[in-house]
Amino acid sequence: PLDQAEAYNLLIIQYTVRGQYLEAIQAGRETLKLLAVDLPQTDFQRVFDTEYSKLQASLQQRQLADLLELEEITAPDAKLVVKLLSNLGSAAYRYEQQLWQVIVVLSLNFFCDHGNSPESCYGYSNYVTLLGSVLGEYKAGYESCLVSLSLSERYQNSTQKSRACFILSNFVHSWVKPVQQADVINREGIQAGLESGEIQYVGYMLSYRITNLFFQGKSLELLLEDLLEAISFCQSTKNQWAIDALSGYQLTLLNLMGETTNPIWQKLPVVDNNDFSKACEAHHSFSGLCRYYILNCLTLYLDNQLRQALAVSELAAELLPYILGVVSIAEYYFYQSLVLTRLYATAGATEKAEFQLKLLDNKQHLQVWAEHCPENFYHLYKLVEAEIAQLDGQIWDAAQGYDQAIQAARQQGFISHEALAND
Repeated sequence: PLDQAEAYNLLIIQYTVRGQYLEAIQAGRETLKLLAVDLPQTDFQRVFDTEYSKLQASLQQRQLADLLELEEITAPDAKLVVKLLSNLGSAAYRYEQQLWQVIVVLSLNFFCDHGNSPESCYGYSNYVTLLGSVLGEYKAGYESCLVSLSLSERYQNSTQKSRACFILSNFVHSWVKPVQQADVINREGIQAGLESGEIQYVGYMLSYRITNLFFQGKSLELLLEDLLEAISFCQSTKNQWAIDALSGYQLTLLNLMGETTNPIWQKLPVVDNNDFSKACEAHHSFSGLCRYYILNCLTLYLDNQLRQALAVSELAAELLPYILGVVSIAEYYFYQSLVLTRLYATAGATEKAEFQLKLLDNKQHLQVWAEHCPENFYHLYKLVEAEIAQLDGQIWDAAQGYDQAIQAARQQGFISHEALAND
């Protein structure tokens, strides 16, 4: 059974790289069954609640860092269970978020019961994302990610270091630390992945690196160079998920820049804007599709196509669970708020009431993130607050808010956001 399970573990990885997430999950479920581990097919919320309560009970008398001292797993079947859960987490995150949450807490409970192995690192990293993006415990999530990195260094395992850096730089860091610092971690993870042959995660990191750089407002010309490098690598390794996500940024840069004389455009693959959404859906690339919808909301807003921008933001809203922990979520609430405030004057009474509720909800999300990491989100929060104040006729408060947003964006180097605030 162990040899058969090892073969299926490789099949799970292959399915995931090709974007066949359902097949990966089905193979993983059957393989875990061979090792006496039950992965549910339904009723995910009930299973999560049960497993999370068990985990909380285990952690009641100790810190997560204390789990570094757990014994080493020696049983071959238990080691393989950790591998399977680790690799299944990637497929489940991209296909079924509730199942991913179950896998995360199942993994942590398995560590508590059986001990650690090198592959435990990614289980701890996934728990970090759960803490921050689902439970709102961002600082605890950041501290927990350091546990994963420490464990990878103890095992001197470059594969697990690559995965830990992937989670830290793209799902955790920017909610508590300046986003500009995430690129160093991303590059470190990419290098560790190249050294260890963890090509799948190198592609993922290249994709999210572009996301972070766009959020920072990096020069579009320089971003285009990074995009070509990322797409070329992901095409050579056949990482369809990353290719789809990066293609969304290619379409966005084309919308923002136009077809310039930059020779890079001739080196990039042709992406059909009309077929892009269907291709993402066919590949189950919902993270890339969600990020593209958010970017499209911005480009339509800049082009004053406000109704279309609102419509595409609503498409993005349905896919937000697929970008848990990614800074694109903050962009969604920010861009949609700008669209709503611009549309407000021409809206009817019923729609105005709906817009007010949505704007309040958006502002509250941005406020929470601004409290956790003012370097990245304070200027976004203040700009949305100023826009709302202007709608309410609070002209002085609005003027102060705009000034605060502009100053904060300038101080932190968010040039594109500063330009929006000046608009």
